[in-house]
Amino acid sequence: MRLYSQDAEDLQEQVAALCQASRSSQEPVALSSLVSDLYASGVEPADAAEALILGGCASPEAIVLELVAQGGYSVVEAVTSRALLLGGAETERGIVAAVAAGLDRASATPDASASAQDGFPYAMAYFSARSGAAALAGADALNVLYDDATPGFGLYTFVLLGAGVSKQEPARVRAGELLRVIETYVPRDGSGSPSPEAHAFLVAVHPERVGLPLGDQTGPELSDPVRRRLATEVRRLGLGVLARRLETRPGPFLVTSPEPRLVPQGSGSPRLVIDLSGIGKAYLYGVVDALDRPVPPGANGVGLAAIQRRLLALPRGDDPSGAAGGSWVFRVGRGASHRAAR
Repeated sequence: MRLYSQDAEDLQEQVAALCQASRSSQEPVALSSLVSDLYASGVEPADAAEALILGGCASPEAIVLELVAQGGYSVVEAVTSRALLLGGAETERGIVAAVAAGLDRASATPDASASAQDGFPYAMAYFSARSGAAALAGADALNVLYDDATPGFGLYTFVLLGAGVSKQEPARVRAGELLRVIETYVPRDGSGSPSPEAHAFLVAVHPERVGLPLGDQTGPELSDPVRRRLATEVRRLGLGVLARRLETRPGPFLVTSPEPRLVPQGSGSPRLVIDLSGIGKAYLYGVVDALDRPVPPGANGVGLAAIQRRLLALPRGDDPSGAAGGSWVFRVGRGASHRAAR
C-alpha cells in the first residue's frame, strides 16, 4: 500500500506523477488498486476524486464509479459534488450514471448483506388499494426498480427523499411522517393484482429490513441517484428551476406517472412532480389522500390534472424550515402549459 499525503496540493502532485508515469510506460493505471490505497491512506473521498481527475488517471465517470463502488453510499455526496465542480454541467448525466453503477457494484461485494446475497439487493414496495399488504418487487440493480415497475396500475407515484434529508431534522421528520401515512392509511382490498383503476405508491426499500416501519426500510441512498437523474432529464426539457429544486431541496418529492417508470422515455409523456419541502407534516395525510383515489378510465393527463386540482385545493401549512416559496406542484410533459402551480 502506498501512503499518500493529506495535504491537497501534495496529494495531487503524488497522484499526477504516478498516473503520468503509467502513461509514459504505456501501462494502464490500476484504478481499483489506486483508489484502495487512497482510502487506506485516509484520504478524503472528495480530495481523492479531485486528485484522480486532475491527474488524468481515468475518465471522470470511471473515477467516480470506482470511488463509489469502494466507498459506498457515504462517499456519494462528496465525490459527486467535487466531480461536477471540476467537470461542469455537461458531465452531469455521465456522473449520475457512474454513481448508480458504483452503488450497484458496492451492493454485490462479499461484505454485502445476507439478503443481498441470498436474493435481490433492492426492492420496491407497492402500496395500493389492490394489495392486502405492501407488495414487493426485487431487482439486481437500483435503476431497474424505477425504470421497470410492475405494469398494470392506472397511476404510479414514486417517493423520492430529498437532498440532505438525513442531515436536516425537519426534513427527516417530514419524510418519516409521509411514509407513516402511506404505510398506515392507504386502503387495501386484498385482491393483490394491479388494476388500471388503481393508484400505487412506490417506495424503494432494503429487502433485509422488511418488517420494520417503512421509514426504517428505506433511505436516501435508494433514491438519490435517480433523483439526480430525473433532475438531468427535467433540465433537458427546459425546466431549470424544477431541476434545481430536485437537486438541492430536502423534499420529499412525489412523482406521479401514468407509466410504470420514473423518467419518461419521451419528452411528451406527462408527469406531476410534487415538492413537499415546505409542507407542514400535519397536512401530509391530505396529500396522500388526494393522490390515492380511483383512477378514471384512460387517465393519463386527465388523471394527473384531477390530482393537481385536488392538491392545489388543500391547505398546506407551510413549514418555515422548508421554505415553501410558492410553487410546489409541477406539471411536466404533454399538456404542461402551466408547468408550476401554487
